[in-house]
Amino acid sequence: MPLGYRLDLRVDPAATGFGGHAEITMRLERAADHVWLNAQGLQAQRIIVTDAAGQASTGTLGFVDDERGIARLDFGRMLAPQRLVVAIDYRAQYSDGDGAYRIQMDGRRYIATATQPLGARRMFPGFDEPGHKTPFKLSLTVPDDLVALANSAATTEALDGKGWKTVSFAPTQPLPTYLVAFAVGPWGMRAAPTLPSRHGRDRPVPLRAIALAARAGDMQWVLAQAPAIVEALEDYYDQPYPWAKLDLLDVDGGMENPGLVALGSLGSAAPDAPLGALQGAFDLAAHELAHQWTGNIVTMAWWDDLWLSEALTIWMQHKLSLRLHPEYRADLQQVREAQRAMAADALASARQVRQPVVSHADIDGVFDGVSYGKGAAVVAMFEQYVGAAAFRRGLRDYVHAHAMESASATDLVEAVAHAAGDDGRLRAAFRSYIEQPGVPYLRITVQPAAQGLALHLHQDRYRPIGSSAQPALRWGIPACVRYAGRDGRARSRCTLMDQADARMDLLDAAPDAWVMPNAGARGYYRFGLDGVAMARLGRHLDALDDAERLAYADAVDASFRMGDIDAGDLLAALQPLAAFGGKDLAVATLDQASWLWRHAATGDRARARLVAWARAAWSPRLESLGIRARAGEPEADRGLRALLAEALALTYRLPEVRAALLPQGDAALSALAAGRNPGFVPGASDLLPAVLGVAVQERGAPAVQVLAGALAATNDVALRRAIVAALGYADDPGLGTRIRDLALDPRIAGGERIALALGRRDTPAARDASWAWLARPHARLLEHIPPSRVATLPVLLGAEGCSVAEVDRLQAFFGPLLAQRPELAPSLLQAREAIQQCAALKQAQDRATLVDGGTRDRG
Repeated sequence: MPLGYRLDLRVDPAATGFGGHAEITMRLERAADHVWLNAQGLQAQRIIVTDAAGQASTGTLGFVDDERGIARLDFGRMLAPQRLVVAIDYRAQYSDGDGAYRIQMDGRRYIATATQPLGARRMFPGFDEPGHKTPFKLSLTVPDDLVALANSAATTEALDGKGWKTVSFAPTQPLPTYLVAFAVGPWGMRAAPTLPSRHGRDRPVPLRAIALAARAGDMQWVLAQAPAIVEALEDYYDQPYPWAKLDLLDVDGGMENPGLVALGSLGSAAPDAPLGALQGAFDLAAHELAHQWTGNIVTMAWWDDLWLSEALTIWMQHKLSLRLHPEYRADLQQVREAQRAMAADALASARQVRQPVVSHADIDGVFDGVSYGKGAAVVAMFEQYVGAAAFRRGLRDYVHAHAMESASATDLVEAVAHAAGDDGRLRAAFRSYIEQPGVPYLRITVQPAAQGLALHLHQDRYRPIGSSAQPALRWGIPACVRYAGRDGRARSRCTLMDQADARMDLLDAAPDAWVMPNAGARGYYRFGLDGVAMARLGRHLDALDDAERLAYADAVDASFRMGDIDAGDLLAALQPLAAFGGKDLAVATLDQASWLWRHAATGDRARARLVAWARAAWSPRLESLGIRARAGEPEADRGLRALLAEALALTYRLPEVRAALLPQGDAALSALAAGRNPGFVPGASDLLPAVLGVAVQERGAPAVQVLAGALAATNDVALRRAIVAALGYADDPGLGTRIRDLALDPRIAGGERIALALGRRDTPAARDASWAWLARPHARLLEHIPPSRVATLPVLLGAEGCSVAEVDRLQAFFGPLLAQRPELAPSLLQAREAIQQCAALKQAQDRATLVDGGTRDRG
């Protein structure tokens, strides 16, 4: 068992690798001549094992499975149980994304680290499991003109007079290996006022932003958000920020490394930063800082409880956003994320939240929407059911009891249940959500009663058309409903439904009351009402809040996918939602209708019907906003305009919208060709993906040439995202090939590379072109993306597939890779099933209901 580490590393970004000296203090629990540890790609040069009496022997390190980083450390002799120190001199290579990796920008080279989940074993030998939390003592010897950073504060810096310096850092508090971090390079630094002493913290905390030299000012906006985020977290958990410093490191992605938090600016520093960039940067900062409590102060004991870290952190991220930036509408974001999780959770191949992890491939598989989206939704649901105050007491008890230690799901459930005064049913209900897969489906019949209304509830597993999921599951569902009372005011009631059938009496309900079966849209379940009650709810959408309208839209979609309503019913039910505006409602309705556009509208009349629906539902709202951004307008208007413009111009191709956007696209291309940023008024950059997308489709190769040049030249994160999105709208197959070839440029970041390589996938022809490119020998997609993204590739490549032939094509591509890349298997299974469900739903459509807008005879 490890007790502590000392790491002395010699790091030069100009080299191909680095040298290390690791000293591991460990306790030998029983007599042995060896231990198993983790090391991957390391070249051991010298190993000395020193026992408790100070006697040293030479050890050896044998790599039993270097692909997975499993090694045997032989002591050279049999040792009794005792305290040991193992010293290992070694060499390691910089990687492409796991462990210590290189960044190059504007001719400058940097080293940063990415160690979750298994990257630490590429940096140093050790016991690379989350339950092993120990102090780390680090020193970095680096070229003397570079900056060296780590989790803890530097204590000394010594020059050797030969072009090198050694920076020593204070010992850390106990950390798992996956949170050990360092960075070396010509970093630009910007200090902010220190976080003052407060809330049990007896010292101020230095706060700095660290960025690549070319982006030195990009973290200014994020830096300004950090103090309020930390203060809110300290207040909620009644636990002070525990680390001695807070450095925010601007690199791609995000990671909660204590004291050296990695998070990108996401374009938030631009004067005309899109709302999405500001919200994305805030969410990322809130997420990684919330991890300091759930993930760092308390760490999961094993990867099967990753959700403890990620679900609690996503849930807290939304709470922080609602408190500090209510204009971002995190309440609606939370609902949309839960609904996305339900879409994946509806598959027969869906895993449970607390999934047994017995292999390396299993570890990759838990970093998905189940751990994040479903987990967060389940947490929010039980918070609503037990009450915010009781839930907060439970979480505080959980964090305080396990501070600087590891914990399991049982620890969290017990803490919340105890705070809520549970008699056992709550514990069982919580476990029913985390220890089995699937989405509960509530079928509700509303009937008049002697007093008020009676709701008859039946629970089952949600199974859309084409599903092979087993139905015999039961949950403890915290079912909360809202309804119209006899006095006209809305009322609510909750019950814990842990049987297959239940009755809920609404004694104070009006005889003709509307009933919303998912109050506040906080429940992780889908619902279906009897026809009369659903129609009544649809007539009273004005009585619902925005989150409940999203739940209503989801219920309509669920009914369609289960075959209870047809395409005409779906469009008729969705159209009234447009009257309430809002980006999230627009996303919900347009996403659902776009499935019909891509897969069911196979003829001109069907497409004309959908165009007419989109024009009637959303064109009036876009006209009221105006097609050009206005300085000083509400941020919500900016986001909604961008969404509607992109959908109406690029999906439904309304000529009037395209004609209005094209001049802006031409102007943006001219500016980019001249090396200037598109000169829109502040806020108009939200429109860039739409205006550039139209320009790519209308102007063709010249537009692609300009955008490819701008992508190579700019470091502006928001502009790069807009360019990549716009290039994805290219219609011409030849241009599509040229665009995909950009993904092979080493200057393209990992996420951008995937987007460019996949390209358009919304038509059969576009998917054919994508697969044809992937089949070319030079493509070698797996070699050009970060290892952490490989496991998701089948789902990404299977996106929009909707035929048996596309299932076969996906299997033919990935099947031969499974022996060497077992982490692909879960994603491949899910992608195959999603395509099969899509094909079954497509097969079930009656074209007449879409063309004529009619309702089929249900007999």
